[in-house]
Amino acid sequence: MPSFYKNTCMRLAHSILSIIAVAAILLLDTTAVGATENNSLKNYTGSQQNNVPHGKGTMTWLDGRKYSGDWKNGKHHGYGTYRWPGGEVYRGQWQNNLWHGQGTYSKPDGSIMTGEWRDGNFWNVISIGPGDEKMEWKNGIPTNAAELCQCDPEAN
Repeated sequence: MPSFYKNTCMRLAHSILSIIAVAAILLLDTTAVGATENNSLKNYTGSQQNNVPHGKGTMTWLDGRKYSGDWKNGKHHGYGTYRWPGGEVYRGQWQNNLWHGQGTYSKPDGSIMTGEWRDGNFWNVISIGPGDEKMEWKNGIPTNAAELCQCDPEAN
């Protein structure tokens, strides 16, 4: 296999694994948000109903995370912006504490994922990495991995 294809495949594999890792971390972190909202390591300002966030409001955690937007029964629901201390930002629609609907996730290195999310998962999303690597998901399935990596699956 020519080294160009081998290097391209290695970069693509690294990009795919990075995207999967980010998605797993984000899913776990989004779940953790719901679990930590009732602890004392946060500050909430905004509308409430039955002593939980409901309507418009902002939650700030001591570790630097911040969510500002719509709430429903103590969960992110509607449109909102979630910021992580490392500079990552998700702006978009939420449903039951999960990314759901149109949204954009960006990282300080210039990586961006934008499109439609369903239940916290990629659905119709385009991802562009810092080196202009591009991945696309249609109906939750990566569509262009084979086109980006023209490597021989039989090769070592």
